[in-house]
Amino acid sequence: MTRPRHLFRLPLLLPLAAAAQSGPALQAHYRDLSGTAFGDARLHGREHGLRLRTGELTLGGGRFVPALDYAYTRYEYTGLPSRNRDLHRLALDLAWTRHDAGVLHVALTPVVATSSNVFKDLFARGSGRDLDLHARLWLAQPPAADGIGWRAGLFRDDAFGRPRVYPQVSALWRRDDVRAELGWPTARIDWAPAARWAIGARLAPAGRRWHVVSDERDGARFHYRQEAWRAALMADWMPAARWRLSLQGGVEFERRHRFEDDTGAPVDRRPGDARFVELALRYGLD
Repeated sequence: MTRPRHLFRLPLLLPLAAAAQSGPALQAHYRDLSGTAFGDARLHGREHGLRLRTGELTLGGGRFVPALDYAYTRYEYTGLPSRNRDLHRLALDLAWTRHDAGVLHVALTPVVATSSNVFKDLFARGSGRDLDLHARLWLAQPPAADGIGWRAGLFRDDAFGRPRVYPQVSALWRRDDVRAELGWPTARIDWAPAARWAIGARLAPAGRRWHVVSDERDGARFHYRQEAWRAALMADWMPAARWRLSLQGGVEFERRHRFEDDTGAPVDRRPGDARFVELALRYGLD
């Protein structure tokens, strides 16, 4: 049986593949982080997310694909003088990709990342501190007949815990039903062993930053900064055309959380490694 090539056209897989998508798509996910030591306290986390991608538009000889991402993250503390943190993130990804001899990809992503009390009344309570602008620019040569390609670019986001500009460089490799990306700061490998299945592994930074307004302290403001690396094993199943179910499991390590507790004291702790599991349902991927 011939294996469908679209197994390698998920945003879950190589960034090069995402440029080949067309048509609207929807993705929902849930991630649970195990409770871990947080100094003399305990920390547990979970996240719900939703991504909506519109159909692509032809623009300037390339494809323009807008997408909207929302994620709700909750951190719960035991033994710490701080309320549990409900953190929201809304991003509008405006991506343009052109295929010539190679691939040129440009994206601007306005991001709102703030605490729940601000997000639920954003227009009244929001400020410029809740906003940021992420961006990415990369050039790539997809794997040719020898199976080898490359990708290099500049990114600006908070994957390392605060907004910064950093390079991304990767060697790409493809052979039959296997694709791999080896570089910095991400690496991954994906294999489609059967017609409706794909499995893989990934390593990438998983930091984020939110602006928090503390009503417990009369509107005091601070940034919640989370740093981590995430290593995961993944399994992907397509039960029907345009539907896909994905399961990930792995560990977050090299973690660090920085914020202020309800007394105003700074908290800067490195929690232990946390196991995580993530379930995602996708619809509309061609």
